[in-house]
Amino acid sequence: MGKGNRIGLVALMAAGALASCGGSESEPLTKKELLRQGNTICAKFQQEREELAAEYVSRLQGNEASNADMKEALIELVERHEEASANLRELNPPEADEAKVKRIVAEMQAAADRAHRNPLGEFSGSNFFTKANEEAKAYGFNQCVF
Repeated sequence: MGKGNRIGLVALMAAGALASCGGSESEPLTKKELLRQGNTICAKFQQEREELAAEYVSRLQGNEASNADMKEALIELVERHEEASANLRELNPPEADEAKVKRIVAEMQAAADRAHRNPLGEFSGSNFFTKANEEAKAYGFNQCVF
């Protein structure tokens, strides 16, 4: 493949990737499409969360986890949560639901911020994500429970 063809292919791939992002420049999604895309994003996060938990359990191999181990795992989990929230933020909700969806995503980010400040609080009975989970579930993001 010649240099010009490679550049054209890269440009075409980049254009396709940008077109599929669902950012704010695109037409608003229907609620059904928003929920489908949002739940897909969250299902990917749920899978990553399970894989991360399995990785940490395997690494510890029966040893009791220290606070440092738990903190490290939770910080990584919160960072993955923030990626999922950022991807949700990029979706363009229906105009009638825009404020509600922005509020849900803002609460997800606020929960992540609280978890960053006190990652071990999750183990002490404080579920930082309760409000975000309730709002997301009430809207129809049934995979977006963190």
